[in-house]
Amino acid sequence: MRKIFTLLLIVFYTTITNAQWTLCNKPSGVLPFSLVIHDDVLYMGTVSNGIYRSTDGGSNWTQINEGITSMQIWNIAYVNGALFASSTGGMVFKSTNGGNNWVLSNTGISSTTIIRNFAFFNNKIFATSTNKRGLCF
Repeated sequence: MRKIFTLLLIVFYTTITNAQWTLCNKPSGVLPFSLVIHDDVLYMGTVSNGIYRSTDGGSNWTQINEGITSMQIWNIAYVNGALFASSTGGMVFKSTNGGNNWVLSNTGISSTTIIRNFAFFNNKIFATSTNKRGLCF
């Protein structure tokens, strides 16, 4: 039994470590910058075209920018039941309906800040920023 387990582990490890990266489909002229997956839906933040959503594993993408006023999306994250997207000028947008529409949610964030990352821990949303200040909400 132990030999079979060891053999399966070697096959699994070899499969994972020898995986090949391939280019995926993306909207024409779009430069992806961030990506998050929630419930088999892909959300992609782009350098200048806002946010896109794919419900078919990345084969097709739909732009979902209703309420987004700054199309340079640095980070997109799914945190505690909502999507958050950060942009320039201290802008953070929030969607509670899968990206169908977004509202500005940046009270207390300086206009010189760019949020780089979001995380949820102990019932708080934490963020890292370009001005070396940690934020929590």
